[in-house]
Formats: sequence, C-alpha cells, structure tokens
Amino acid sequence: MNLLEILLLFCGFFTVLIVSGVSSQDLSIVVDPPKPSLSQSIFINCTTDVMSKKIQSFSIYRGKEEILTFDPTSRPRVQWSDESLKDHFTFFKDLKKQTTLSLQVKNPVCTDGNIYKCLLSAKNKDPKEAQERVDFYVPKNGVELTQNKATNCFNVDITCIGHAGNPPETMGWFKKTPDHNEFESIDASYITTNMDFSTEDCSNTRKERLVYKPTEDERDLIIKCGFGDMTKEVTMRMPGQRPQDVTLMYKGKPEVGGELELNCTGKITEIHNYTIIFYKRTEMNTQITKIMAAVKDEKSVQLDDCTTMVTKLVTYSPTQEDKGLELMCRITGADRLSSDAMQVIDVQGLFVVPTGITPDHVPDGDGDDMDKDNEMDHDDKNTDDNMPDESTVVPEPEPEGSDEDLEPKTEGEPKENKGAKEKPKTDTSVSENSSGMLREYCLLIFATALLVMV
Repeated sequence: MNLLEILLLFCGFFTVLIVSGVSSQDLSIVVDPPKPSLSQSIFINCTTDVMSKKIQSFSIYRGKEEILTFDPTSRPRVQWSDESLKDHFTFFKDLKKQTTLSLQVKNPVCTDGNIYKCLLSAKNKDPKEAQERVDFYVPKNGVELTQNKATNCFNVDITCIGHAGNPPETMGWFKKTPDHNEFESIDASYITTNMDFSTEDCSNTRKERLVYKPTEDERDLIIKCGFGDMTKEVTMRMPGQRPQDVTLMYKGKPEVGGELELNCTGKITEIHNYTIIFYKRTEMNTQITKIMAAVKDEKSVQLDDCTTMVTKLVTYSPTQEDKGLELMCRITGADRLSSDAMQVIDVQGLFVVPTGITPDHVPDGDGDDMDKDNEMDHDDKNTDDNMPDESTVVPEPEPEGSDEDLEPKTEGEPKENKGAKEKPKTDTSVSENSSGMLREYCLLIFATALLVMV
C-alpha cells in the first residue's frame, strides 16, 4: 500500500467519525426544579451539542403555541412570537461549548402547566424534537367521607372527597368486617369518579361515590377510603327494613267445621331469615294467640334487585270458640322488624244459646241456683227426684168429731152420699208443681236436642 492509499484511508476514517459525531448530536429538555410550584419561578432548558453556527432554527413551544425561535443568521437572533410574552418569560442563551436556550417562567400560573417542546433544525440534518410536561406540584391535603341517604335496598352509599393534589393521586377503597384484621380492596365497578381541577391553586379534587350491596356476612362493615396513609373510615351497621304492603286474604266459607285458606303476602328487601306467622283473637279469648295451622304453600318471587315478594298459604277450620274471630298474619324481617295485616271474620254456624242457658249450665227448674248434677252431689232435697208423683198423693183425713150437729136420718131413707154433696178437695200445690215440671222437662229436652245437633 503506497502513501496515497494510506492518506485516503485516514481521510475516509475521519470523515466517518465526523459524520457519525454530528449525526449523534443529542437534544434534551430539562425542567428546573423537577417539581415546580406556583411559589417560585421555573426554567425550561433546551440543550443541543450542535454548534450554534450549524443551527438553522432552535425553537421553544408551550403546547402548540410558539414562544420564541433562535436563528443565528437573523437579527435579532431571538424572535418572539408575541412581544407581550416578554413580560412573563425571560430568555437566556449559552453558545460556548453547547447551544443552550433557557426560558424562565416568572410568577407562574396554572395555565403555565403544559407540554413544553424544543425543536431543532440543523444543516443537513433531520429536525429533532424533545418535550417535557410541566405539572405544578401540589401536595394532597385531606379526605372527607360522607354517608348518603340509604336507598330502598339499604346499600352502602358513601361519597369520599379527597384533595388529590397535583398530579392527582389515585384514591383507594377498602372494606373489612370487625372479625377480620386486614382490609381488602373494593372492586372498581362499584365506584364512580369525578375530578375537578382548580385553576387558582392547580389542585385536583377527586370525588368518588361507592354504592355497594353487602353480602349476608357483611351486616357489620368497616369502609375506608383515601390516599395512601391519608384515609378516613366509617363503621356501618346495615339496617333492616320493615316488610311493605303486607296483606291477609282468605278463601272458603267461614263456618264452624269448614276450611279457610289464609294467604299472607308482603314485600321484603332481604330473603334470608324472614318469618310469616298467623295469629287469632276471639271474644272468648282476647289475647292474641298463635295458630297452629297446616302450611299449604310458601314461596318467594324476586321483583327486582331490591325487593322480594313472599307468600305463605295455610288452612284453618273455625270452631265454636271463634265468635268475633280476628285473624292476623305477621311478616318479620332479618332485623326483627315486622309488619302485620288483619281480617275480621264473621263465623257462621255458631251455637246460639237461649237466654240464661249455656251448654255447660242447663237449669233444672227447681228454683235454686244448682244444676241437677250438683244437687245430687250436695244432697239437695229440693230436686225433681224427691218430689212425689201424683199417684202417691194421700188425701188429707177428715177431722175426728161427733155427728150431733147433723140432721137425723129417717129409717129406710137412703144414706146421703157425702161425696155427692161436697166436692173433694184437690191438692193445688201438686198440680202446680207437675205443670212446672212438665215445662222444665220440655225445656231440658230442647236444650239437649240443640247440643246433639251441634
């Protein structure tokens, strides 16, 4: 290899180095301080290794708005897109070893938060771009938790408001029951989020609402929301709801010995642990007592996500004791809250007792207050059994005395029939007693016949 070839080789090598060095020139943008705030100025620094004399244009943008452009060939070399921007920005440049354009944002406001870009155009090179977002840092500041009015399902309905700062922090939701130590996350599908940005202090307010239906095991629930270690929590006891629209209907003829179908219906919000019980009250027993009725059917139908219709059908047969019958059904929910419905039923076929006579007390007509059975037990002498029959009545004998006051009788004259001259005396007390016995005997037969019919 001769000297000329060696020179050409070295020239080509250095040319590659130079070209590759130029093509590897970097463009960067730096925001200072890294967490800018409204309380101090910020600097947007664009730097490139391309020497200023090789630069065709070097521009700084805020979003889509051009702020200024550096052009070494123009005079002045820095061109502002709007002269009024000089009141808000200050420009510096450093052209010694590197080309650096520095833009100071004086007295920053929230609208200065944006994407800043540096655009470089050099000779014989493709344009380059670097960008950085400026977000004014605002620390998070407190969480507020409020309970909303419960819905008809008695869901957990909570709003959590957090001053999320800037950039806004993500809010977390957690739950646990008192018998557990660790919180678990709540699925985001139960949460709706709204975000408000304040142009005065560049802060974000995050407002999130949780609507969650607890499971059967979550009657007592602790809910927590917030940012990291800045949280608020509330302990909630899920209240029950009284059954609604409770009604009691019956089918069948309300008569003694007949059969009634009693149908109790109502609406509840929780299907577990509810009861339907039937009661009655009568004139004879004014206390409300439970009916031991035969259950014919019991079912539930879900009307919507919050309401279930429950029904219980039983059979009941009225008795002689059901005068003034009042039937009642009571539906009790999971929290022992109950609602009632009542029907007053006129039972037919009840035994009608004549005045002064009851099935358990039939007077014997002897003028005292004892029944016949009681008289026998108490050796009552004034009973029908001790009264004499008419056939055993002995006429009262005539008084003894002389016949000297009687007219004398002639011989052969028929003796005067004394019985034809005088009417025999009748025992009026026996006659009256027999008549009374007959009436009472008929009355006793009538009462006995009614009891047999019943």
